[in-house]
Amino acid sequence: MIAHLFHIIFYQPLYNGLVYLLDHLGGSAALGLIALTLIVRLILFPLSYRAAKTQLLMRKIEPELAALRERFGSDRQKLGEETMALYRRENVSPFSTILLLLVQLPVLIALYLMFARGGLPNIAPNQLYHFVALPSAVSMIVFGSLSLASKSIILALIAGASQFVQAYIVTPKTPAAAKDAKPSFQNDFARSMNLQMKYVFPIFITVFAYSTSAAVALYWTIGNLFTIGQELYLRAVMPGRKN
Repeated sequence: MIAHLFHIIFYQPLYNGLVYLLDHLGGSAALGLIALTLIVRLILFPLSYRAAKTQLLMRKIEPELAALRERFGSDRQKLGEETMALYRRENVSPFSTILLLLVQLPVLIALYLMFARGGLPNIAPNQLYHFVALPSAVSMIVFGSLSLASKSIILALIAGASQFVQAYIVTPKTPAAAKDAKPSFQNDFARSMNLQMKYVFPIFITVFAYSTSAAVALYWTIGNLFTIGQELYLRAVMPGRKN
């Protein structure tokens, strides 16, 4: 049941979208994937904008959250109630970032199945909508010699590098602790997460991109470049959107 829903909701629409783009872009899988990536990210932009706005608001209300933790630290139920009340007053949706990640995950899985499990370059006509035509030919070659149907250490490294740049730009800087400040689990955790996002996660993405296919690596790279551009745009239109 879940597999069938995934196929109907994610795989088939993305597959048809890619084939449609292939038919209009000379059969180039690279150009089709780039165009599909940009379309998907534009569709997800409202979620991305909400997640970015949430990050900004969370930084804004951090002093109030710290005061609540100080006041109700021993009463977990009261702390939770007051925290949620603060979120409602400030119109903060703390789960928006998680929602964005959850939506992107099925897209990655669908792309992996398309390129690594026989969806391309051999197109399955029985998976196409009636209005999607078969392209006359499909080229899996990108950058002159790399095949999107196989693994590529070059594209995997590019994906990891783009992830590092994206994390460096997007991840907020954690303020340095004062000399006389007491140790704080939250601050230590935030610093640890920042370090992992900037240095560990790009390595993970490199390994993941290489272990799947060059298509996933290309998708991730284009997505990161879009996110970098999106972050620069949000900084221009959202006052206070600084690291």
